[in-house]
Amino acid sequence: MESADSLYENVRSIRLGEGKRLWLYKGDEPFLSVDINIPQCFFDAILFKDYLVIGNYFEGIYFINLDDLKIRNIKVTGYFGHFEVEKDRLYVLGCEDVMAFDERMELLWQSEPLAVDGVVCDAIDGDRMVLSCEMDPPGGWVERVISLKDGSILK
Repeated sequence: MESADSLYENVRSIRLGEGKRLWLYKGDEPFLSVDINIPQCFFDAILFKDYLVIGNYFEGIYFINLDDLKIRNIKVTGYFGHFEVEKDRLYVLGCEDVMAFDERMELLWQSEPLAVDGVVCDAIDGDRMVLSCEMDPPGGWVERVISLKDGSILK
């Protein structure tokens, strides 16, 4: 029987920073460890299609291909806020805008600026995303609606 320590000895690892370690498992077996900087504020990590996607405040978005472990980093305007997934699209909500990516992590569109200090998804309704957008901090939230087809502002 393997010891717990030996289970982790030969795991592939990626170092993007220090202070926080993420573990990815295939079944009960550790598959990958990723070291990242400790997030100051907003942080999220999700599996989307064949990628581990990490959003880390001012560092932006890391796309890690789980087949070959190639890494891509995309900077966001201002800071990373949240992920939303709808069907085969990944939406990245940031300080000012929304970006849409396909299953290969190719940028489909980036909205024009929607806010000055935060964009939050309230709902996805068909081909529209309803957003709360901070325009006058603190507390100056306004509702906006964008098209999921091209990111254009509908309201």
